[in-house]
Amino acid sequence: MSIRIGIYDFFAYTVPGGLMLLILLGGLDTAGVQGLWTLVGNLNTLQVFITVVACYLTGFVCSPFLSKWSALFEPKNFEQDTLERFKAKHPRLTIEMDASDWPVWLASIRRENLDLAFEIDRHMAVSKMVRGVSFFLLLAGLVVLVNFFTGRVSAWFLPGIAAAFPLAVLTVRESIKFKRWFYIVIFETVVSRQEPFLFSGKSS
Repeated sequence: MSIRIGIYDFFAYTVPGGLMLLILLGGLDTAGVQGLWTLVGNLNTLQVFITVVACYLTGFVCSPFLSKWSALFEPKNFEQDTLERFKAKHPRLTIEMDASDWPVWLASIRRENLDLAFEIDRHMAVSKMVRGVSFFLLLAGLVVLVNFFTGRVSAWFLPGIAAAFPLAVLTVRESIKFKRWFYIVIFETVVSRQEPFLFSGKSS
């Protein structure tokens, strides 16, 4: 079970990190550095492994910056906002919890039910990967735009450039949706442990 959760953590950083390295290569190519794409296409097994590790580390380092990108489209106090929406959706339930306690509840879920924790972690992993795709689209659009103004690409690329920016916004909103689901499943699990859902185990 723990291996599966580790795999999600791995992809949550490796995919965005790989995309950021692609942007770096594109930027260096724009700056006039030659032969980079040929070098990438001729990697041996050891170099591929090193590249994957580099992607993971890059994604890990870039994660705080990517969080700031998605935060531009999130409401303030995102966890509390999600909890308030959850309460509004279930007005008849007495929901007693503090949104800031979610790490404690997640640790409790992970200790008691790894399968459920795995599903919860999946939402956050997908959120991080989609967030990375969103920022990649933003930066890719900027890099190609610079190439257009410097005459390295033709006007045929303008529709792609124009599409990159709204697609970046759409994908970051998808990332936020998965992030919200992450918290909602935690809150649902907490509520299921309270009355009237709590099972006492006593027979009548």
